[in-house]
Amino acid sequence: MIMSLRGFAFLFLLSFAAAHAGEFEDLGMPVRSTSVSIQAVTVDSDGTGRAWGTVSGDKVRQLIGFDMTTGDTTVVDLLPYRESNIQIAVGQNGSIYVYSGNPGHFLRYDPETDQLVDLGVPNSAARYWLGGAHAIGPDDVFYIGTYPEARLVAVDMGTDETIDLGSLADDDRQRYIINPAVSDDNIVYAPVGLHHRELWSVNPKTGSKQQILPDDLQKGPGAPRVWTAMDGQVYGRIGGDQFLCQPDGVVLDQTAPPRAFPERTTVGDVRVQEVDEKGRLVLKSTRGEIRYVQTEFEGIGETIFSLGDVADGWLFGSAIKPGKTFAVNLETGETRNLGLITHGRIQVYDFLHHQRGLFAASYTGGYIDRLSVDDALKGRRGESIIKLSSRYAQERPTQLLEGPDGAIYTVTTPVKGHLGGALARIDAENLSTKVWRNLIPDQSLKSLAPVPKTGEIFITSDVRGGTGATPTASEGYVFLWDPEKEQVVFKTRPVPTARRYGTAVSARNGLIYGIAQKHFYVFDPVKRETVHVAALPTGEVRFPGMHPEPIGPDGLIYGIARGAIIAIDPRDNSVAVVAKHASLSHGRGLFVTDDKFLYYGSGARLMRYKLPR
Repeated sequence: MIMSLRGFAFLFLLSFAAAHAGEFEDLGMPVRSTSVSIQAVTVDSDGTGRAWGTVSGDKVRQLIGFDMTTGDTTVVDLLPYRESNIQIAVGQNGSIYVYSGNPGHFLRYDPETDQLVDLGVPNSAARYWLGGAHAIGPDDVFYIGTYPEARLVAVDMGTDETIDLGSLADDDRQRYIINPAVSDDNIVYAPVGLHHRELWSVNPKTGSKQQILPDDLQKGPGAPRVWTAMDGQVYGRIGGDQFLCQPDGVVLDQTAPPRAFPERTTVGDVRVQEVDEKGRLVLKSTRGEIRYVQTEFEGIGETIFSLGDVADGWLFGSAIKPGKTFAVNLETGETRNLGLITHGRIQVYDFLHHQRGLFAASYTGGYIDRLSVDDALKGRRGESIIKLSSRYAQERPTQLLEGPDGAIYTVTTPVKGHLGGALARIDAENLSTKVWRNLIPDQSLKSLAPVPKTGEIFITSDVRGGTGATPTASEGYVFLWDPEKEQVVFKTRPVPTARRYGTAVSARNGLIYGIAQKHFYVFDPVKRETVHVAALPTGEVRFPGMHPEPIGPDGLIYGIARGAIIAIDPRDNSVAVVAKHASLSHGRGLFVTDDKFLYYGSGARLMRYKLPR
């Protein structure tokens, strides 16, 4: 293909501008947390009490302890075992047992000697586990339910032996173990999901295991909830159904309240509550008296996930795990940590500033919330408009768009283990909602772009489903949705080899520019034909890939991919690298302001780059 003179000039000007005009600025950490949830307390031989918790953030994985008298801080670095969730338990021998890393390692830490010992990897396939997926048996064995094989692993805290009890899933769509419980007769009951509900009994001594839920209780996504009761038996619940767990089945209509386990965060008459946002250990006596011990903990930066819309001069964004919202003032550069103000607590995928307020799309739960800008800036929680997971089995709303009809639209990825995303519409006047599922069978929906000339909406799909789902389709699609007819009126495959279509943008020339893995394509929504396909110079982009609107007098479309800022010029469909920087190699989130500043997250740091004019 021969490039036009305009294309050569565009490439040259961008290269020159990147070399001489643009500067990368570090705006700091908008979300920095000093709060620590205390999970255990140990007492040394000299009577020193230490409170323990874990912290995870940008390039940080730590077991952290605080002297309850002086506030002196002990930090045990777990990052060498690679980033992962962390679970801890205190053995009867006074050591802290940790499960962390990728693959998961059991570790033993002795608070008195400050020695960390790697006890090994019980199974190399175990690389992730949910926050509550652990239990401790009566014989001091620490159990963990892991992903992606729904595998139960353990460590004997008396002997330091690691144990692999195997996978509890016959169906490869079942990849999670959720919050197991152990009876006093030492049978582990492990809820398995999340494609559908299962409950497995495991006898650690014999290795025997059995799925014990009847067929009618297995229907529907999720997993049962189980707990150990005062009588030493394990009971469970699914909705309104309650039952007693036994090794070979369940007995319906039986229940008992959970056992009050020995308090793990109490020494004498003092309970450790937390380390607060001022870095203080909060201690509460049995008489209700509260005192504070200042610690040395300075906090950690939390990884930036997304940047959304601008409202009243503030650009809103989200961290990840937890999904705390932050905002940056575009005039002064001030940043604010607004905390958890959405109902989805893991991350916010997108924000949309609308005349009815600031809308946010968050995970988990597939929530769409509405907030006033003033409340959001004061850290006040919004109102939930819809929870897509509870009725529609959708949990990741990836983009928000005001459609040509004035309604607010979002597209989704389904819950874990399932295929088939959805399109949801929120009426801007009365906030009523309507949802259409599986518009492209067994495919998630990823991005939306308006088509002003026809009043339609351009939507992209991805063969992948919720975490753990096995795709059944081999090629993704793009399609046109007619809001008036409420139906798909056209679909096609601009890049026939592509399994995943990502962000799509409506350019000022009326054409749609979209990402298809390592390519970009140009689609004419009026003629309903693909007019151009080309490879990206940087390979596949990361979420969100491109800014959702054209920028500047030339209507350039900007994106981030593999350490570089790229720009597509709709005037001749050329693409060029604008600038490269080490911080872009792990950049997340992307937003370009009208004055041509490109903002993005690099780990926990908020960065910006002045684009060439």
